[in-house]
Amino acid sequence: MPPQTRKIVGWSLVGLLALFILINFRAVEINFFFLVRVELPLALVLFLSAAAGAGAVLALNYIKDLRKEKPPAPPTS
Repeated sequence: MPPQTRKIVGWSLVGLLALFILINFRAVEINFFFLVRVELPLALVLFLSAAAGAGAVLALNYIKDLRKEKPPAPPTS
């Protein structure tokens, strides 16, 4: 896929996510490992989930790029 098309698709998805987040502002109860219950706006939960997913993708791409740049180890004999 050409880089320009990827940018258009990516920004379109970001726009749809932002619209979806803005529509959902009611409060929801979140259980953390059955220990803590917190009531947060659904918009915040959606944003944090999307940010965590984007962070995971960026981290994995960074690791993949590091492995590509690493020169092969010299053969041992």
